[in-house]
Amino acid sequence: MQKKNKIGFYQGSENNVLERVTYAAKKYKADAIFQVSGDCPLLDYKLADHQIEMFKLNKPDIATNYWNNFPAGVCHPIIRYSSLLKSLKYSKSKDDFEHVTNYIFNNPKKFKNLYFVASKENYEPNLQFLLDRYEDYEFLKKIMSFDKKNQLTTEGLIKLCKEKKLKIKKKIDRKNKQIKKFIKLSK
Repeated sequence: MQKKNKIGFYQGSENNVLERVTYAAKKYKADAIFQVSGDCPLLDYKLADHQIEMFKLNKPDIATNYWNNFPAGVCHPIIRYSSLLKSLKYSKSKDDFEHVTNYIFNNPKKFKNLYFVASKENYEPNLQFLLDRYEDYEFLKKIMSFDKKNQLTTEGLIKLCKEKKLKIKKKIDRKNKQIKKFIKLSK
């Protein structure tokens, strides 16, 4: 624990993200994790609350958004600790270790997956709020200049981008064919 600010943390493998996340969950005795990555700094608290409720009710291994539906970067997966352990045990590829959910998505028969489909108000698959490059930083900085309290929901972010004609200019490439088969609870 960082003593000065009383912040707990776990420092694990630099190259094996799946292992690092799994061991962090173990250290803090988590039943599940809500994975918010550094490259997705805008979290829709309303979607998060809904996801958590659906996760509790349906008891899946993972609850996440359906790809090519929501703007990229506003939804984050909730993953059961036991599923992280299983994924870590059977993962073999570099991609599996680099991306926490990769093994789960590529093995849908081994996991109970719950996918969220965007409502009409939240549907904007060509918009993204990811922080990968400097131009993304500039775009997100501009967004935050209109939302100083960081309280915009996905719907609010979409409206803001349309009103102010804000959009990042890069192609989104999400080609995971497995996930397109599952819109609701799978397994």
